[in-house]
Amino acid sequence: MKVRKSGLCVGSVAFITGMFTALMAAFLLIPMTVSFLTGSTDWVGFAGAFAIASSAGVLCILNGKRPRSIRGTEAIYLACSVWIALTLVAAVPFVLADTTKLSYVGAVFEAMSGLTTTGATVMSNLSQKSHGVLLWRAMLNAMGGLGVITIGIFLLPNLKMAGLREIYNTEALGRECKSGVVRTVLYVTAIYILLMILCYASYNIVGMSMFDAICHAMTTVSTGGFSNYDDSLKHFDNVKIEIVAIVFMLLSSCPFVAYIHIVFERRFKNSQFLLYMGILTASVLLSTVQFQNYANTDGYWSAFRFTVFTVVSLSTSTGYSIGDFSDCSFMVILVTMLTLCGGCAGSTNSGLKVLRLQILAISAYDNIRNILLRGCSETKNIHIPDNVRNEAGYILFLYLFVFILACLCTSWLGYDLTTAITAVSSTLSNTGIGVGAVVGPEGDFSLLTEGTKLLLTALMLLGRLEIVPVIVLLSTMLRIGIHRVKSMQAACEKT
Repeated sequence: MKVRKSGLCVGSVAFITGMFTALMAAFLLIPMTVSFLTGSTDWVGFAGAFAIASSAGVLCILNGKRPRSIRGTEAIYLACSVWIALTLVAAVPFVLADTTKLSYVGAVFEAMSGLTTTGATVMSNLSQKSHGVLLWRAMLNAMGGLGVITIGIFLLPNLKMAGLREIYNTEALGRECKSGVVRTVLYVTAIYILLMILCYASYNIVGMSMFDAICHAMTTVSTGGFSNYDDSLKHFDNVKIEIVAIVFMLLSSCPFVAYIHIVFERRFKNSQFLLYMGILTASVLLSTVQFQNYANTDGYWSAFRFTVFTVVSLSTSTGYSIGDFSDCSFMVILVTMLTLCGGCAGSTNSGLKVLRLQILAISAYDNIRNILLRGCSETKNIHIPDNVRNEAGYILFLYLFVFILACLCTSWLGYDLTTAITAVSSTLSNTGIGVGAVVGPEGDFSLLTEGTKLLLTALMLLGRLEIVPVIVLLSTMLRIGIHRVKSMQAACEKT
């Protein structure tokens, strides 16, 4: 079944979406088993979710069509449909589990937050939740983090967006990785799992329990930020745990393709990561001085400990917290800017990406230089293709347009300026932590209205898929709808 004018093969998208949904159903068996073994009645909710997910997956597979290949346009539709379908399925346990009993809107918010590695939560009293529920939240982060990289490898080269094709192009990965995209995904998956194992071992060594270490390893490497406690890593009050978190958040913010370069070519040359580290270093130093002046801390060491963790956590879009920074206006502004800027392309980080900002900065430099040297016979610009410069510009425009529009909508719904701006920035950038009593480090998103939760849920998806695929999907659906309406009108006129 095809809609030819849009280039969309519904059967192919349905088949692959069904495959992913069935896989999600299989993953549901893990928290179900954990809940059963720990004596929690939540296993019944997971069993119900398994039945729903497996049935939906089988129906999609039976009514779909196995694709011979996935083209660029279909890859865009596939990314959106898979993410939405998995979110709707992953939300079911939060509705059915006895220890959560969320509304379906709240459950969808929680599931989308997990799969997009945002880390915002509508749950409170997390320590009272069953091990199955806490493990499921961590698993959503882990699956989402790997999904981000995988979609980047498959989807972004088809989009040819802002230089990301060059990053993900397998021909750029060295002789050992020229066998294809699938092999690249396997390498990245192996690196991802290895980082999780090392992170788990490190957390366990410095004092976390086995269960906490497993969950936090998944949410750290995925830069998702879900925690088993309401006060996040502040609950442990352990410098060693914070150091482990910082190290693995930074390792996960490095482009994963760079690790393949290190393994196969014994070299590391990544200008965006070096620029990113420079931005973080400057931010930490400035924040330490300002935070020491505004907060009651025990000297510069305490201020440095707090700021380095907070800056790394939020700039990597992880969203862990060890305290509130709302009293320091400089940190509020700086952190908001860092979350919007995001991390490195090719990692689990979100936001605009340092690579795009790098391209835009080089373009601005070249334009200013050309104006200043207009009278000279020769000017040498840094070579970046015009289409790459243009694409970086329109992504920035779309990002800022969505940000401003969402802020206006949130303010119209009755929230103050700080809550509106930071709630939007934390969800659009997939950071998951804002400022204030509602969305700040000391609060949660459960106090928001159902309509606001739906808005922020949509922003998480837009931020994770980088806006363009969602817009393409919506515009195609609109075209199909208009075409069908016109067909119905024509049929009515004939009769």
